[in-house]
Amino acid sequence: MKKIFLILTSAALLFSACEKGDFGVKAADPQAYAQEDALVFPESMTATSVGTINLASAEDTVLVANVTEPTLPEGCTLTNACIHFTGENHEAEFRLIDGYRLEKEYIQDVMESCFGGTPTERTITAYISADVEKDGECSYIRSNDFDFKAIPEAPFISTGYYLIGTVNDWAVDASYPFEHSDQNVYDDPIFTMTVTLPADCWWKIAPKENVDAGTWDPVGEATILGVENNGDTSLSGSLVPGNPGAGEVLEAGKYILTINMMDYTYEFKSLTEYYLVGAVQDWSGLGSWKLTGDASYTCILYHESDGVFSYTGRFGGSENATYYGFKLFSSNIIDAQSGDWDSCLGGENDNEALESGNLVSNGGAICAIDNGYRKFTFNIASKTYTQEAVDTPTTEYTYISLIGGFNSWSGDTELTEVTPHNWMIRNFTLDSDTELKFRADHDWTVNWGWDGDNSGASVADVNAATLVGGGGNLVVPAGTYSFYLNDITGQFVVVAQ
Repeated sequence: MKKIFLILTSAALLFSACEKGDFGVKAADPQAYAQEDALVFPESMTATSVGTINLASAEDTVLVANVTEPTLPEGCTLTNACIHFTGENHEAEFRLIDGYRLEKEYIQDVMESCFGGTPTERTITAYISADVEKDGECSYIRSNDFDFKAIPEAPFISTGYYLIGTVNDWAVDASYPFEHSDQNVYDDPIFTMTVTLPADCWWKIAPKENVDAGTWDPVGEATILGVENNGDTSLSGSLVPGNPGAGEVLEAGKYILTINMMDYTYEFKSLTEYYLVGAVQDWSGLGSWKLTGDASYTCILYHESDGVFSYTGRFGGSENATYYGFKLFSSNIIDAQSGDWDSCLGGENDNEALESGNLVSNGGAICAIDNGYRKFTFNIASKTYTQEAVDTPTTEYTYISLIGGFNSWSGDTELTEVTPHNWMIRNFTLDSDTELKFRADHDWTVNWGWDGDNSGASVADVNAATLVGGGGNLVVPAGTYSFYLNDITGQFVVVAQ
């Protein structure tokens, strides 16, 4: 019906648009309409600073600029307003809400990314942009650059912290200090310590202000830190200020304790070493199946990752093999000189050779599937193990030694081969800080050092890793150490004595 109406209307217009003249029908003059003005979009807007924004006291959303909007043509709207931060090392764009406002959490992220978390006034260049729209047409406009100023929100961080609890009879004193870098605490909020703890050790953390005053009460913003639930045995979690509960570490051992005071979090990382004991090693008169004395520390497990260890070497599974059964034990057992077999980890059944299995306390001897070279991997956290065959090494070394600044890079301190391709030196003392490397057969043709990720690192910070041929020098502070190296894998461990 509509289509017919249009046709009829067109016909009527055709006939009405003609008039009779001397020579018949003549077309009328065409209809004319006034030309519309061209749509001209504005090109810019003006933005100025609102002053310094203190994020610690600001509302959840913050006015980011005083904006003078351009005069818009009739029917135009301004949409999609954004703020752009253009710092030297950081660029970001955020959509604005409620009339040039932005959630303060985004401003906090920008300030921390560009300047760190120190709660002082920071300035970054910014500008505002928007879209001008009309009838489906759109044009982008932006403001001038302006200085955006803000003070990041940051928690209270003391210049020093101390562990208190069972280890010091709950005295608020400086017996167990955390270490910290020379940086501002807001640029580096990480504090660490290496500490040996007894079993069932209860703990809290005291800021320097409380220790200096010798009080449990708050000193300004400084308060004793602990955990939310008294007796929490978690090795990582959140720190709670005020009047918190005490945490508890159940297992005795050596730990790296790290606190992040920007996040108010803590983590205890066990530095316990694990060893093999049993016929995996031809003890050669050193003793067999012992859990006490130096002989127990020979076959250390190499670190794969947190809670995961491995040992690669020649194993055996036949009745006549020289190398076959073993169990695992932690350094805590030997350190206590307890000889406690109940604490050893073994297989669910004695002398069982499986590709994978479970580790159980006071378990049976674990055996290799065959007499070749194998890699055993142990997940202490999940209490499981696996074994897999590896290629038989094609190179045998007569010597593996240490060489470095301690001997003017002109001599070799020999390690002992405790199982095929696994080497050790125990209780080696360095009188001063030094750099050193491992090398084979008193020659530089084959040597091991740090890979690129650990270049320049101290063994005080990285005590277990995989070394690479021709790698960088290991930095070793003065002290007494035991060094271990597997010349097949390049894995090494150093244990401070």
